[in-house]
Amino acid sequence: MSALRYREEETMKIAPNQTIFEQARQNALSQPRMQNLQDMSNGFVNAQGTSRVLDPGKDAQLAASASAAAPQTTSTQSLQEAAPNMTATVQGGGLVKRGQSGDQVRELQTLLNQSGINPPLETDGVFGRRTRRAVMEFQERTGIKVDGLVGPETLGQLERVQSGQITPATPATPANPSAPANPADPSAPATPADPSAPAAPTNPAAAGQVGDVIGSENTTPEFRAKVAEIAGRLGMDPTHLMAVMSFETGGSFSPSERNRTSGATGLIQFMPSTARGLGTSTSELAQMSPMQQLDYVEKYLEPYAGKMNTVEDAYMAVLWPAAVGRGPSHTLFRQGTAAYRQNSGLDTNGDGRVTAQEAAAKVRARIR
Repeated sequence: MSALRYREEETMKIAPNQTIFEQARQNALSQPRMQNLQDMSNGFVNAQGTSRVLDPGKDAQLAASASAAAPQTTSTQSLQEAAPNMTATVQGGGLVKRGQSGDQVRELQTLLNQSGINPPLETDGVFGRRTRRAVMEFQERTGIKVDGLVGPETLGQLERVQSGQITPATPATPANPSAPANPADPSAPATPADPSAPAAPTNPAAAGQVGDVIGSENTTPEFRAKVAEIAGRLGMDPTHLMAVMSFETGGSFSPSERNRTSGATGLIQFMPSTARGLGTSTSELAQMSPMQQLDYVEKYLEPYAGKMNTVEDAYMAVLWPAAVGRGPSHTLFRQGTAAYRQNSGLDTNGDGRVTAQEAAAKVRARIR
């Protein structure tokens, strides 16, 4: 693991041969920002994994020229900057909803258009039927409650899209209702079980057991027991939940683990807007014990209860909620898109798409 100092007070961790997706995720940066830093550093990580450290003074002119050369593709704007009126309304306990008009609605319409809503909305500042339908489509595509109201949860997803952390999923194509089912042949005799075959291994989820993951030695038996209880209520494998927390905290399992760039904090790296939606803040989360913060991990994951059947589902609930329950082969990035070009290194089989399974491979690797 090498380090790149891109500001005097901040260090960015980079591993050899990481993709842009992995680098951005590890350092809680948007992918365009990560790519910009790559460009400014003149290739600080090469194919052999060697690196150099940016010198703030020496590289100032290089950084300025790189930023000026491609401002539309490399600069990012916070949600607070892009939508100050809408953000203030929601953070103040209000909702942006049908029947309203003004700058907060115009900001919402602009963000929805940027997220890929099709056909685009007219940015007239009027929250009518079409805007409500677009909000509901955005909510469905980002895997959250579909109610047409812009509150803390929807604001959080807009923030993640704005920062480049997620891309709204393309709506799934429904199954053909006219296609008849292919039932089993009732005349075919059942095949008896082979008494000589070895018994299937016990499923840790069914047994309520927590398997070993990287960094589990940094947790207490009480912590692991509570993880098993939470996983039981959510209908998921406790080892998968442990693996996600191991990946998000780098194996420390510290409730105060914080990324200085994004402010993401804790066991599953709660974003500030996500924390607010859960009725707390990242500063409060950082002061909690690991046992206390697990309550908020459960609260965050509750909407996906019964759907997190795999490592991929468990990780998608944190990274990209729209992909939960869509299966390991669900496509996140497809060839021909900017997202695919930035993450083509994750396309391990070279089929022109990056799946949830490929994106979650680093999480699965945390299980020992």
